[in-house]
Amino acid sequence: MASKHYYFYTLSGILLIGFSSFLASYFFFRQNNLLVGSLIVALVIIEIMVFVNSMNQINRKIATFFNAVHNQDTSIRLPENVGSKAIADIFEGMVKTLQVFQSVKMESQFKEKLFMAMIEHSTTGFISIDEYGDFEIMNETARKLLGVQYTSNIDRMKKISPELYETIMSLEPGESRSCRVIRPNLVTIVQVASSKLIYKDKKLTLVSLLDIQKEIDARELESWQKLIRIMNHEIMNSIAPITSASKSLMNIFIKKTGTVEAEQITAQNITDVTNCLEVIDTMSNGLSYFVENYRKLSKIPEPSIKEINIQKWGESLEKILRECINNTTLLEVKTNEYLKTFPGDERLLNQVIINLVKNADEAPKGVENKDIKVTLSPSIKGKIDIQVWNNGAPIDKENMDKIFIPFFSTKEDGAGIGLYLSKQIVNMQNGSLTVISDKDTGTVFNISI
Repeated sequence: MASKHYYFYTLSGILLIGFSSFLASYFFFRQNNLLVGSLIVALVIIEIMVFVNSMNQINRKIATFFNAVHNQDTSIRLPENVGSKAIADIFEGMVKTLQVFQSVKMESQFKEKLFMAMIEHSTTGFISIDEYGDFEIMNETARKLLGVQYTSNIDRMKKISPELYETIMSLEPGESRSCRVIRPNLVTIVQVASSKLIYKDKKLTLVSLLDIQKEIDARELESWQKLIRIMNHEIMNSIAPITSASKSLMNIFIKKTGTVEAEQITAQNITDVTNCLEVIDTMSNGLSYFVENYRKLSKIPEPSIKEINIQKWGESLEKILRECINNTTLLEVKTNEYLKTFPGDERLLNQVIINLVKNADEAPKGVENKDIKVTLSPSIKGKIDIQVWNNGAPIDKENMDKIFIPFFSTKEDGAGIGLYLSKQIVNMQNGSLTVISDKDTGTVFNISI
């Protein structure tokens, strides 16, 4: 409707000026009436001035409107009574546009304030860093972790927490890593994640800091409790027969009346003593074996990280593994031809994979033909996935959260430290060891490193 009114307004203005100009020409040249012609010329000039002025008024208001939009200024006011319906319609359209813009701006400001309030009160620390290292956002949690009220540049963090500074500077977009934050009266572990954001010519690094110390403490406590239960079970299993055998020996040689005389000892007594001593010897050896395995837990060597050639390692690994399993077990080692190298300790990783493959080979079959596959493939996170799959009987659900606990074993003669050591070796190389077990798909141990 506004464009229709404006069209008729413009057209009528042009026609009026044209008609007045025609009348002026008529009286000047046909009637030779200079007075009337001059009056009409004056009228034409006034009409042109009024028309141009109204156009300029519209143009000025439109320019003001667009400048306000450009500067996000919604406080400008446009005239309501302008006389012309066409101009009034245009101004009304601009007013409505400003109202919509103002509503959107208010909603955007509200969402921004809400977002900032959520960030400020979040239990995760958030920091945004521009390309010059200046902080644009640092919420309360991040300030508490660093023990500062305000800091403007990441270089200041180098003095506050050098390890956190190095972690942030070395993180790739989408990567996360844990590090320690050490300050007076505070030592905690923080999970640091980083991402990049580019807006126009501005480049920002977004960093999240999650304090995971309580979660780690809770998991460690749970692990220790499980370990203590298992150790208690293993030790009591060994001590109970020793205690019983010791009491039996005492009952043979000590009676209510006193110590048994040598001539009272019978052949049966000697046999009983021999049996008791055998029990004590067997269970003592078992305890020694248990203690020796316990000592191994604290002797994991530090990894020597070097670039491992994947294709050569795969060929070498297959030869080693074939010597560790039964001849009837099918074994396949597959490597991805596009993978070249990755950083790791080949000797320690061999130990881990040998342990996983031997466990798979010795596990209850549940199938006629035991099949084991070791696969090296690229991970979605830019790492290397090493999967050890077997088609044997699945791991019981109640044992899934226990298999990485020291001294827990489902095998009768198992020490229960192999999987624990394997997990620690992988963790020491900044990797992870997980397991999925299902009766339909088999059991898969996955090393991501």
